[in-house]
Amino acid sequence: MVEQELQEVGLTANETKIYICLLDNADLSAGKITSKTGIHRRNVYDALNRLLAKGLVNETITDNKKQFNAVHPKHLLDLMNAQKANVESILPKLSNKFNFVEKRHIVRTYKGLEGVKASYSDAVRQGKINSELIIIGGIHMKNFMGSFIDEIYKERIRKNITTVALFNHQFQNRINTLPKDAKHKIKVLPKGFYLPVQTVIVGKDIVYHILIHDEPFVIQVIDEEFANNYKKYFQMLWNMSRDP
Repeated sequence: MVEQELQEVGLTANETKIYICLLDNADLSAGKITSKTGIHRRNVYDALNRLLAKGLVNETITDNKKQFNAVHPKHLLDLMNAQKANVESILPKLSNKFNFVEKRHIVRTYKGLEGVKASYSDAVRQGKINSELIIIGGIHMKNFMGSFIDEIYKERIRKNITTVALFNHQFQNRINTLPKDAKHKIKVLPKGFYLPVQTVIVGKDIVYHILIHDEPFVIQVIDEEFANNYKKYFQMLWNMSRDP
């Protein structure tokens, strides 16, 4: 489990094995690291050089022999903060390139829990200040995404985005917990009218279809005519639905 998490923060498989090995054992030569990890000696040296460059390993020379030790794991936080700072420094240029690309008539897919989270983040990011976020059907996302949905909610409030939502009547209990204010316009679909796929409409041309199944996935469609048709569909359902 620890190995997987280290790889998720940017270490390779070999770097992870060697770093954990050095946490467990002090003053190891490259040969001993090879023996303990089963990694080929040449690959051990390559990984050690990268770990040295990242500041996660240091080396000493005793009796003309190199020995390696792990640096305290807290340095991983320093490494991640440095990476974050690097990304933030180039983000404006990357964003300009992203926004320059023509985005009409595009279909994208997101897979897995992280894909669903990414699509929700993207939906709020795409939403303009003082705009509306239209939601139709779907499941109780709080149960599925936990505290992450709270962070999305905070960002939506920061941008003063109004949620206009039609929920399945099965989630009446969840609806009762939502704030009763001008930023939440909510109705409940009629009984017997269940929509398992949650549809989210952002702006004038972006539609997300979110399906939580064995493997959750999202279909994003960027097309103004497609979005307009879904807004008409939403309005039809809104007119036939009841207040919570």
